[in-house]
Amino acid sequence: LSSSSFRLVVEITGTIIVRILVLALAINIIVSIIVIVGVVVLTIVGTIFIFRDGPSVCINPMCPGPRKPALVLRTDVANVYGSALPRTLMSELIADATEQALRLDAAAVVVNLLLLPDQPELHRDCVRNVTLLKAAADRVGMPVMVEPLVMQANSVAGGYMVDGDVRKILPLVRQAVELGADIIKSDPTADVSEYHRVIEIAGDVPVLVRGGGRASDAEILARTEALMTQGAKGIVYGRNVIQHHDPAGMTKALMRIVHNGSSADEAAQWIRAAEVPA
Repeated sequence: LSSSSFRLVVEITGTIIVRILVLALAINIIVSIIVIVGVVVLTIVGTIFIFRDGPSVCINPMCPGPRKPALVLRTDVANVYGSALPRTLMSELIADATEQALRLDAAAVVVNLLLLPDQPELHRDCVRNVTLLKAAADRVGMPVMVEPLVMQANSVAGGYMVDGDVRKILPLVRQAVELGADIIKSDPTADVSEYHRVIEIAGDVPVLVRGGGRASDAEILARTEALMTQGAKGIVYGRNVIQHHDPAGMTKALMRIVHNGSSADEAAQWIRAAEVPA
């Protein structure tokens, strides 16, 4: 080739190489943008849950700020919830409970302390669970919530029905305290006016009250007011909120009682009236 032809070939080859490099860089940038957008979209979808008539709530442990709810990790599995009990009852801890709690950025772990009629082996399982969990949780500074539950016999109540007899609740709550509970999650007493006795026997350990079965708005709000005035530090309600026709309103009402000291009547104003089918 002549020198001029050689230069032409070099220039054309160089131009092609540059264009290929530019094209590759452009493709790389486009792919990166797509990946970034995808991550952002997935993060938003996985992080934000919108309550009807309520604020956005962050449910992703990676999302910081005051709207992030505190996770309490359930650490045991039991087979006591059916209307007919199996031949052998058990309560077992999940594997690596505290490690799972740490990975999920949990605020605490919770474990049952069950007392069923004529089931001492089940109670022994629960005592073992509490002691094992407490030892593991203390090593990583994780608070342990113990849930002392006195249950009625299935033959009487039909399955998984709590016994509100204060004479049975008191010793079980005290046992939970002595096993090292940092927080107590306990049922209300049948006579709510006696709940101060549960608070007293728990000593310095804060007591949170379970919600129990579904109740009317008036009943659940009045009960909550009575429990809080007797020294309960908070509430742990499930179906009376999530099965309510206005979960956001019921949550606001309960928060007014727990955090602001409102009366049941004052708190009820936050609940939207149920819609009557046409």
